[in-house]
Order: sequence, then structure tokens, then C-alpha cells
Amino acid sequence: NNLIAYGDYGLVPAILYSSNGGNSFTLIYHSQYNPLQLSTGIVDMVFPANGTIGYAIDADRILKTTNKGLSWSAIRIDPASYFSFLEAVDNNNVFAYSTGYKSSKLLKSVNGGNTWVAVPLPAGNDYINCVNFISADKGWLNMRTNTDGKLYYNKGNERKQLF
Repeated sequence: NNLIAYGDYGLVPAILYSSNGGNSFTLIYHSQYNPLQLSTGIVDMVFPANGTIGYAIDADRILKTTNKGLSWSAIRIDPASYFSFLEAVDNNNVFAYSTGYKSSKLLKSVNGGNTWVAVPLPAGNDYINCVNFISADKGWLNMRTNTDGKLYYNKGNERKQLF
């Protein structure tokens, strides 16, 4: 069985690959965007269709594989984004977001990571808690202020605050 482990190796984003069920691993990705800034390792990874295409993020980059994780390349470099999580509906519709206080960001790709657009966030919130999409245009966004949380439902161009 093939296994992938991710995180950091010496505070540098790293991905390891095992083709023997975890008895041994090979370091297949070890790179940081800014050699003078140690920020995070690989913090999230998804294989939306459990196939050959996968995505991973570190603080400043979105990575993609098309060969089951044997090799990775940066498909978006976005300095100081502090990406936290990925949410993928399928191989083409992927969301990347950061949960930083006053610096939350939500990006969306509809073409497998070739291009990314910023999703406008509701005003009056300090940061994203969580994002969950069940289709390319239908999902939930949980945001917080200093005093309370808010849940939004998004369907196409319609956005409603649920509570």
C-alpha cells in the first residue's frame, strides 16, 4: 500500500511517500517559499476523487500532484497568506483558505488550480473558522468576530446568514 505523510522536516514544508505500507519513506518534497522565513509545513492535503490528482498547502503556496503524490509542483504562490485548509468538491473545484485573525482569505479554483479567484467574505467578521462546500457553488462558511460566530449559506450568487 502507498502512503503519504506530510508536515515539516526541520520547519520546512515536506511530503514523504511510502510504497511499502509505511515500512520506509522517501522525502519527495522539501521546499519553502522564502528561505529566510520559517512559517509552517504542509498543513493540509486532499485527493478529491481518491485518484491521481491531489492538492496540498503550506503557508504561502498551493501545490498539486497528478501522479498520486509521487511529485508535487506549486500552482499558486501567495506570500503571507498563511493558508490553513483545503476543501475540494472534485478534481476541478477546489477551495483554499486561511483562518488568521483579521487576515482570513478564501480562494476558489474551478479549473483544477490553473486560476484562482478570491471569494468575497461577509463584512463585519474577523476571521474564518471553517468552510465546507458540497458542490462548486453550494456551501457553508463559519466566521467569527471577537464576540460571536456567524454561519453563512452560499448557493451560486446568493448568500444568506443562517445565524
